[in-house]
Amino acid sequence: MQSLTRDSVGLRETLDYLKTAQENETPPDPEAVEKMYAAVGIELPGVALKRLDDVRRFYASVISNRKAHLADEIKQVSKKIDENTAKVSALDGERKQILQTLRSHGALEDFLSLQKELADLESEAATLRERFKIAEIMEGQKTELDIDRGNLHKRLQQDFQERRPQLDEAIGFVTEAIADLYEDREGKFEVAATDRGPRFTISIAGDRGTGISSLEIFCLDLALFKINLARGRGPGFLLHDSHLFDGVDERQIAGAIALGSEAVSGTEHQYIVTMNSDIFDRLPLTDDIHVDEVILPTRLSDTETGGLFGFRFD
Repeated sequence: MQSLTRDSVGLRETLDYLKTAQENETPPDPEAVEKMYAAVGIELPGVALKRLDDVRRFYASVISNRKAHLADEIKQVSKKIDENTAKVSALDGERKQILQTLRSHGALEDFLSLQKELADLESEAATLRERFKIAEIMEGQKTELDIDRGNLHKRLQQDFQERRPQLDEAIGFVTEAIADLYEDREGKFEVAATDRGPRFTISIAGDRGTGISSLEIFCLDLALFKINLARGRGPGFLLHDSHLFDGVDERQIAGAIALGSEAVSGTEHQYIVTMNSDIFDRLPLTDDIHVDEVILPTRLSDTETGGLFGFRFD
């Protein structure tokens, strides 16, 4: 409809121009030539007047043909304008009918809603395209990281090979401690080089309860303590809180204390355990451990009124 309307505007301008040209197409007055000569005292001969008549008739014929051509052009342009007008009117009627149908069936609101949804989806698509570009960049960076991780993994494996004697020593300490704590169970200590770094795994056969997990930690602590002790490193003591032995059988607790005492025997180092007296008194300790010598006299004396080490703070 807009295209037809613009076309009609140009056609109307052409029609106005043709009508103006048609009105201005008039032959000159032949008597004006005779009057001009008569004004200067010259009398035209008969031959000259005859030729003027011929010219007048020829020019009249040209003007007639020109007007006929302009009339035909005006007719065609007017017809084209009428056709455009009819098409615009038909299209306008079709548009009104479509909009009326949409309104009557509630589809207009659906159409507007779909337009809004389309705009939202186009916006989301643009966002996804940007995220895709970022993902491609990150994928390239990930490939570089994978290469770096592979190189680090290779270096870690080489380092493990170079430190195999020290690793075997630690594995031996842990395995020996597990064997001393459990006569009926087997255990092992594994050190593996992975692409995420070194992995240390201690496993003791049997139920995976809290007690087993706690003693695995004890065995690793004891092995590290012995290694540092042999090399003259570390703080000089190994300390365990009573929480480490929660859920552990009393026989294994007594065995762990015995192993800690054996590790510092004959040295100036200490193995320290904090433990409630009601639990400690029930432990089946070996005769090698002299209770009166290893228990520190300082005790926590919590009371109903509060206090720490027998002192109250007001």
